[in-house]
Amino acid sequence: MEIVIRPLDASLVHQANMNSMGGKRGDLSVTSYESYCDRVLSWPISDEKKQKIVDQIYQKLSEQLRHEARHVSWAVAGPAKYDPRKLDHSDTILRLSSEFVEWFNGLEKQVKAGTQQDDKRGRLLRLIEFADSRPELDPTGELAELSMVDNAKFIELFEAMLPKYKWRKNSNIYKLYLASKEGKVKEIKPEVFFENADLTAFTEGDRAYIRFTMKPARQLIVALKSRGWWWNSGKRAWSTYLDRLDKEWVAGISERYAKYV
Repeated sequence: MEIVIRPLDASLVHQANMNSMGGKRGDLSVTSYESYCDRVLSWPISDEKKQKIVDQIYQKLSEQLRHEARHVSWAVAGPAKYDPRKLDHSDTILRLSSEFVEWFNGLEKQVKAGTQQDDKRGRLLRLIEFADSRPELDPTGELAELSMVDNAKFIELFEAMLPKYKWRKNSNIYKLYLASKEGKVKEIKPEVFFENADLTAFTEGDRAYIRFTMKPARQLIVALKSRGWWWNSGKRAWSTYLDRLDKEWVAGISERYAKYV
């Protein structure tokens, strides 16, 4: 679909220019509005969601523009013998501007967090490297966890680090190494079963996960909890056990809860 970006009211832009010292207050508001809309268009979310956010930007900045058009600073009001108390909208403009920036930055953070890939392998490799570099730390636990993510890399690192750590043959890590060499350790990898611009749903081990591109509204959170889903901060996703998973319900979230994703 084509995203429609409505222009700000030209008469309000003109009036804001006329009431400003430099004659550009309205033009600056238009530039800011278009810039925010362009940023939304670059986000990896559905066109429907982009349109919804762009429309919200229009509503919020139109309200701010209405006050900017009526605002007459004391420098102008004084010589013209206007009552500055009636024409000064600066406090309202500052409040609306602050609220808008906070709202928009919150959305942008959600998008960035939602689109980050869960690089468990990379995280484990960094932890192993860090622990190996510190004499007071031991990378054994992270190394064992790596076997479930990247079995070949686990074997490589175990063999390279064995002379230093001298793991005993009866230790759990050594038994895990032998099992890995024999192909008896199965890597646990995420399997995506549904994905669109709003969310990614996948299974890993004995659990299912839903990772939203943006934080869902309260109504959808209530629906998730009522179906046995809970927030998993480690995965940055909503989680449930496989025996509670209803794939058809998950696939219908974007349509059923369109207002809340």
